[in-house]
Amino acid sequence: MSISDTVASLATALRDYLVTRGGPADVIAMLEAVAEMPAYVRDERLDLWEQKVNASGHDRDRLATDRAYRAAQHVYALGTLNMYAAIEEEETAQAYADVVTELRELGVPGLAELPSPDLADW
Repeated sequence: MSISDTVASLATALRDYLVTRGGPADVIAMLEAVAEMPAYVRDERLDLWEQKVNASGHDRDRLATDRAYRAAQHVYALGTLNMYAAIEEEETAQAYADVVTELRELGVPGLAELPSPDLADW
């Protein structure tokens, strides 16, 4: 599973978890935008994906206090990590492991069922 598919799967898992718990609408909207990453990769327009996520209305001031928002931001950060440079597989693998750990600690289900990511491919 490519980086963009991995990001989409993580964003969808977190979004679904938040929806079932009545999570913040702005974080859910952000995650919906993040989950669209594979389409923007196919179109070679990650710049537009980044703009869409940043325009989704999420409040960055909550980063320090809101676990769900922080987790969503980290999923997004995984997608942006190698956006404008060569893919750094080791750094990407560590970021992926950190995000999965964070989502597990939050209680997001279904992470074990995700296919292994190919962190060298968009």
